[in-house]
Amino acid sequence: MQMVLQAKTFKEQTYNMCLGILRLAKAYSSARVDAACSRALRGTVYNYRNILNILNNNLDTLEYNDQAVLFTMPKHTNLRGPKAYQ
Repeated sequence: MQMVLQAKTFKEQTYNMCLGILRLAKAYSSARVDAACSRALRGTVYNYRNILNILNNNLDTLEYNDQAVLFTMPKHTNLRGPKAYQ
């Protein structure tokens, strides 16, 4: 909640977002909401929609891997390396 409150210049703009996050515990268990919040804190966006997406996609139940590589360059003969730009 602290990160959500700090996300906007005016804290009053985040009150409904905080209430929505607390309300998610009625539809999902409080343990799942806690897990979703801790997963959201690893990212850069802290809002209701992000936490709801984590819960809807069951990402809170998956193990989070900090070392996951999002993109790797494929090996291909048409790709030039750094020597081509000297």
